Amino acid sequence: MSEQELTYHASETGSAPVRSFDLIKEKGKKLHVALIYLVGAYAIIYFFINWFFHQKEQAYITACIIPSVFFTWILYKKGYYYYSKLWNGIQINISVLILALTTGPETYVPAFYIPIIVGTLVTLQGKERATGYALSALSLILMAFALTTDIRIFDVSIATEESLRVERIANMIGVGIISALEVIYILWISNDIQDKLIEQTAKLDDRNSQMVAALYTRDKMMSMLSHDLRSPIASIHAGMELFETGTVDAELQSKLYTQMKSRTGQTLALMDKLLMWSRSQTRTIIYREEPLSIAQIEQFARSVCYLFASEKLINFTYRFDVPPGSMVKGDRDMIEAIFRNLISNAIKFTRPGGNVTIAAQEKTKSWVFSVSDNGKGMTKEEIEKITGGISFTTSGTDREKGHGLGMQLVQDFIRKHNSSLKIDSMLEQGTTFSFELPKA
Repeated sequence: MSEQELTYHASETGSAPVRSFDLIKEKGKKLHVALIYLVGAYAIIYFFINWFFHQKEQAYITACIIPSVFFTWILYKKGYYYYSKLWNGIQINISVLILALTTGPETYVPAFYIPIIVGTLVTLQGKERATGYALSALSLILMAFALTTDIRIFDVSIATEESLRVERIANMIGVGIISALEVIYILWISNDIQDKLIEQTAKLDDRNSQMVAALYTRDKMMSMLSHDLRSPIASIHAGMELFETGTVDAELQSKLYTQMKSRTGQTLALMDKLLMWSRSQTRTIIYREEPLSIAQIEQFARSVCYLFASEKLINFTYRFDVPPGSMVKGDRDMIEAIFRNLISNAIKFTRPGGNVTIAAQEKTKSWVFSVSDNGKGMTKEEIEKITGGISFTTSGTDREKGHGLGMQLVQDFIRKHNSSLKIDSMLEQGTTFSFELPKA
């Protein structure tokens, strides 16, 4: 992995990008610190063991490792990380070689080169990797030399076969413990870094999703500004020019006024939906949960229906037979937007004189709210588009135009409540939209 292989994350506070290469260097640095303490602990423990078994030459050699480890630690604390790693690798290699040439290959001392090589390759990363390979090669050469040579620095011999067996067991236990600790520590650090990379990747995905949503919002808004908004505004402008001529009779003025008022209301409603939808797409709408009375939700639904009551002579039915004081948890503004859009959609696709029913049904841990109509119904493909978040629109029973934003807002807001929109529909029989909210 090169330094150019970067992993960026942009936090909500706009922090600087974090590089995956830096995380790898951090792993090597942490393992180096662990090895400093491990080698120091090994030197102290083996000093006392050798001294206890009257192996003074080996005790002196392990005692000499202690100040060398201390010097390695000082270099690290001073910020000379590379030289600290280099010195640690050299002094460990030399110390093990001296011990091997003191006791001979039959004591298995050269086996300590195995964890040395592992530690060297992991601690020296990036630009230091060449040094790591060189030190590892040195360790292999010294291990081969220690296993094949008959040279002895001191005239030391193992007194008995039993002593040799104990020496071998002690050394293999030491090699096993050091190797196991290295592996455990490497896995622990690797998992920690992996978690950081996963977290950064998730934030990067989130950032990309917001960028895609922003671009989609921009394109959608431009399309609506050029078509759905320009047309009614142009009609209003044309009507006002007719008023200015003074040639319009009272009856035509009344019709133009009614039409302009209707167009203005539609345009305002579209602007409200467009602004809320764009905020939803760019995630600037914050979900604020609070306990809400079902009686208040019913009252809001009734007020929305009252505003639309005269448009198509729709009959509204309310089935809120709920115990007094029943509460749910949710965001008040979002829930009101959900009902406003579902009721408006039901009216749009219900024929004049039709029926729309708003209901609440209790479950064990939640309440199910539904808006039903006996209108034209929906096809399977239309249902799949809505549940899939695909924007589309069809004309209502009175040739009402739509923009596809209302149902997208409903989907987004219901998801923010950890719920989902359920749709049951049959052509020419009607549609029921329902969702759940948890009890407060």
